[in-house]
Amino acid sequence: VELKEKDQSNSGIKKVTPAIVVTKTVLSIISSILLACMLLYFVPARVSQVVTVQKSHPVKSAFVGLAVLVTTPLAIIISSISIVGLGLAAVILLFYIISLILASRFVAIYIGGLLMEKITATGKSVYLSAALGCLAFGIVAIIPVVGPIVSFLIFLIGLGSTFLSYLPSEK
Repeated sequence: VELKEKDQSNSGIKKVTPAIVVTKTVLSIISSILLACMLLYFVPARVSQVVTVQKSHPVKSAFVGLAVLVTTPLAIIISSISIVGLGLAAVILLFYIISLILASRFVAIYIGGLLMEKITATGKSVYLSAALGCLAFGIVAIIPVVGPIVSFLIFLIGLGSTFLSYLPSEK
């Protein structure tokens, strides 16, 4: 009798898993849309700068994003060795975490704008573009093998273009 109960409990877990995945995906897309719209509302100039870098240097942005992803934790650790550098390490860590959270949203805004241009020629809203880009990335992210790879590349481009947008422009 015990053996049957264990089998039933395992089958219940398998039935819940797709619902959890769908719920997580929907909530992730909604939070991405809200975050992208907040970026557009509060810092439109910064968004414009980051998107400009993405347009002009996507490959460079991806490589810089990988470098930032790997080297920033090392810089934080090295900075936190001394008491003087501890404050600097805390500030770097704060900006690093914020950059990690926002990186993909910048690319979603850009790609959403491109998709909106394909769909409609007039009356495009930047907020609708952001929502469309986040929705597209959410759908791409759930594709089994390709999704995580594309999501990581998008993340690297967003992180790198965010970093590059703070550097002086090349003339």
